[in-house]
Amino acid sequence: MIRKNFTSNLAFIIILCLFIHEQCAFGFTKTGTTYTTDGSMQDVSDAIGDANIGDLITMPAGTFIWGDAGAYLSIFKSVKIQGAGIDQTIINISPTASTWTNGVIRMFLDGDESFGGVTINGPAGSNYHSPFSIHAYLSPGIWRISNVKYIQQSGDDGYFVFVHQSNSGLIDNCDVTGGAGSSELIMMRGEPDSWDTDNSLGEEGNVFIENCTFRGQGYVCDANANSRMVVRYCTITDNIKIDGHGVWSNSNPTRGVRHMEIYGNHWASTAGAWAAMEIRGGSGMIFNNVSDLGSGINGAWFILTEYGVCNNNGAFGQYQTPSNYPIRDQIGRGKYSTPGDYTTATSEPMYVWNNLKGGVQWPFNNWAIPLAATTLYGSTFDWEDIIKADRDYFLSTSSFNGTTGIGIGTAAQMQLITPTKNGVGFWVTDEGEWNNQNSGSDGQLYAWNTNQWMLKYTPYCYPHPLVSSNSCTNIPLSIAENRSSLDIKVYPNPNNGNFMLDINSIQSENIYMNIVNILGEIVHTEIISLLAGKMNVPISLGQNAKGVYNIQVFSKKRTVNKRFIVN
Repeated sequence: MIRKNFTSNLAFIIILCLFIHEQCAFGFTKTGTTYTTDGSMQDVSDAIGDANIGDLITMPAGTFIWGDAGAYLSIFKSVKIQGAGIDQTIINISPTASTWTNGVIRMFLDGDESFGGVTINGPAGSNYHSPFSIHAYLSPGIWRISNVKYIQQSGDDGYFVFVHQSNSGLIDNCDVTGGAGSSELIMMRGEPDSWDTDNSLGEEGNVFIENCTFRGQGYVCDANANSRMVVRYCTITDNIKIDGHGVWSNSNPTRGVRHMEIYGNHWASTAGAWAAMEIRGGSGMIFNNVSDLGSGINGAWFILTEYGVCNNNGAFGQYQTPSNYPIRDQIGRGKYSTPGDYTTATSEPMYVWNNLKGGVQWPFNNWAIPLAATTLYGSTFDWEDIIKADRDYFLSTSSFNGTTGIGIGTAAQMQLITPTKNGVGFWVTDEGEWNNQNSGSDGQLYAWNTNQWMLKYTPYCYPHPLVSSNSCTNIPLSIAENRSSLDIKVYPNPNNGNFMLDINSIQSENIYMNIVNILGEIVHTEIISLLAGKMNVPISLGQNAKGVYNIQVFSKKRTVNKRFIVN
C-alpha cells in the first residue's frame, strides 16, 4: 500500500514536472554562441535574456506580428540580432503598438548592439508608430541598424528610428519608405552636453546614415537638438529632404543641431517644388552631393536658414533680426566656451563645396523675410545679414584667389595661393585616404589660419568600420581599447539587493552607473566621482524585486557591464 501510494505520487510528480517544463521551456535553441529563435518577439526577448555579450540571435524566414498592446523588445546588452534577410523575415507592426518616441524595438546600449536582415511593415492609418528607438546616453558603444526594409503606410507620419541622446550609431544599407510629408524618418536628439564639447567632424562620435535608399514622402532625417549626424552616400528617389533643426521649433531642450556632415548623396527626383536640404543651425561640411533636377527648374531647394527670422513665436518669442546676431545656435556657431551658456558660442563656420544640381553649382534658396521682421528691425535686411558668407559659411568658387570661399585642386595648387581672408578653405584632391571603395586619394579640407594652411577636416572612414574591416588611417582609438582601463566586480553575487561595487580604474574621472532589469528598465542610477586606483561603493536597490539585473558603469569613452542576481 505504501509502495503503491509512493509509485502513484512519483508518477504525478513526473507528469507535473513535464507539464511545467513544457509550459516554461524556451522556444529558442543554442549552439555555441548562436541562438536560433522562432521569430516571435517573446522568443527573441528570451534569447537576449539568456545570451552573453557578443552572441548572435537569429530569426527565421516567415511573417510575425510584433508590438501587440504596447509590448516591445528590449535589447539591453551587446548582442547581434539577425533575420533571414529582407523580404524573408517580415515583421508587421501591430496597430496597438507603442507610438512616437518609444519604438517597438528599443536599444538600451551597454556596448555594441545590432539589428538587421528584416522587412518591417508599419500598420495602416495615421498612428505614428516607430519600429526603433535608441536609449543610449553616455554609452561609448555603437548601435547599428543594418539591412532593414521599412515601409511606412500611407498617412502614417511616425519615425523609422528615434534616437534619444546618443551621438554614436550607424544606420546602413536600409531601404526606407515614408508615408507622409511630415514623416521624420530618422529623428535624433544628441547628448545634452553636445554644445559644451569640441566638434566631432570627421570622427567616430556621430550618428551615421550610410548607403541607404529613401522613398515616398517626408524627411530623410530630423537632426534635432544637440545632434551630430553624418548622411553619406544615400540615394533619395523621391521628394524627401535632409533636415537639420534650429532652435526656433525645439523645446526640451531649446537647442539646435550641433553639426552635420552631408556628402556623396544623390537625389533622383526630377519633378515638383520641394526642398532637398534644409539646414537651420550649427556647423558642418556639405559637399559632393548631386541632384538630377535641371539647373533652371524650381525644386530640389538647398536652404541655409533660420526659422526665427520668419516667425514671432516658438523658442524666441519674436522675430530675429541682425540685431540678434548671433542668433542662438544659428549656422556658423560652435562650442560654448562657458558650458550651458549659448551667448558664449564660438565661431565654427560651415563649409559647402562641389554640390551640383543639373550639372552646375547647386544654388541656395531661402524664404521671404516677413515685413513685420523688417519693421521690428527698423529697415530692410536680407539673409546675408543673418547668415553671412565668409563669416558663418564658406562656399566653393570656380576662381579661387584666397579672398573668399573655398578652392578645389591639388596640394601644390593650394600652396601657390596666399589668402587675405582668414578661414577660407581649400579641398585638396590628391591627399586623404578615407574611402576604401576608391583607389588613390579621396580629398581633405584645409583652412587658412592667419599665415598658413592648416588641415581642417578629413571625412571618417568609409564604409564605416562596422560594415567592413578596412585600413583607414583616421580611425580613433577603438572602443575595445578604451574599455580596457576600467574593471568592476559585484559582491556578494547573488545578493539581497544590498551589495558592494568594486571599481578599479587607471584614471580619475566622473563615471555613470545604471542598473537595468531584465525588461531593460533603469531601476537605479548614480554618478560616482572616481579616483585612480581601487574604490568600494555600497549599493542598495531598496524594494526592487528579485531577479536578474545588469549593472552598467561607463564614462564617455569607456564602459563595462556585469550581471548579478537579487534573491
